[in-house]
Amino acid sequence: KKRSPLVQAVMSVNTPCSPLSGIYVSSNFFLVVTPVLVAIVEYSSCGKLLVLSKAQRVLGMRIRHIVWIFSCCDVCTLFIQMAGGGMMAMRDLKIGTQLMLAGLVIQLGFYFFFGVVVTYAWFHRQEFGLQGVRGVRRLYLCISGSMLLLAMRNIYRVVEFSQFITVLSGGQNTASEGVFYGLDLVPVSLAILLLVVLHPGVLLQWVSESVGTPGQGVKADATVAIVECTTVGGKTQLRSSSSDKTVGKPGQAEPASLPKPAVES
Repeated sequence: KKRSPLVQAVMSVNTPCSPLSGIYVSSNFFLVVTPVLVAIVEYSSCGKLLVLSKAQRVLGMRIRHIVWIFSCCDVCTLFIQMAGGGMMAMRDLKIGTQLMLAGLVIQLGFYFFFGVVVTYAWFHRQEFGLQGVRGVRRLYLCISGSMLLLAMRNIYRVVEFSQFITVLSGGQNTASEGVFYGLDLVPVSLAILLLVVLHPGVLLQWVSESVGTPGQGVKADATVAIVECTTVGGKTQLRSSSSDKTVGKPGQAEPASLPKPAVES
C-alpha cells in the first residue's frame, strides 16, 4: 500500500538507526509534558487562593482536594499521551495516534471543567471574602488567561491528530508547519510568559498579607483601659487612661497586663 509523504517522513524519522530519531522523541516529549506542567501550576495557584478564602466547597469539591483532583487527572492524561508516543515510536502509527488523540480530548475536558471552577469562584468572590483583596483580580487573570491559551493549543492538537488519522487511511495531508508554530508553540509560550509576568507566587503572597494567613491571626486595633487608683486625704480617686494595642487571635501573644494600682499616702 502506497503511503503519503507525511507518513513516510514520520516513519523514516522513527527508524532507530535514523540520526533524527532522538530529536524526534525528545521534541515530542517536551510538546506533551510542557502544557501539563503549566496546567499543574494553574491548579495549584487556584487551590491555594481558595484555601486563603472563606470557601469550604466549590461545586461539591472540598477546597483542599481541588489541586489533587485536577493534577492527578492531568498526569493520567500525560501517561496516555506518552503511551501513544511510545506506540508511534515503535512504528504503530495508527494506534499511537489514537491514544494521543484520546489523551488530548480527555485533557481538554478537564481544562473545561477547571474553567467552570475558576468562573464559579470569580463570581462568588464576595461570598468567599476575596472581593477587593489585593492581587486577586490579577491572579484570576493569570489563571484564566493561561488556561484559555492551553485550551486553544489542545483544540489544535486534536484537529491535527484527527487529520493524521485521515492521512494514515489514505487521505490528503493539508498540515502546515506555520500553523503548527502559530497554534502550538505560540499559545504555550504566551501561557508561560503570562505566568512569569503575573507571578502566582507573588500574587498569592499579596492575598495572604491582605486576608491574613490562617492560624496567624488578624491585626486589630483595640483600646486597653488603664485605671489608676489613688488615695488623697482619706478619699479614693479613680483616674483612667487608654492606649492602643494589637490583639491577635486566641492562642497568639497575650495582651499586656494591667499595672497594679498605685496607692499614695
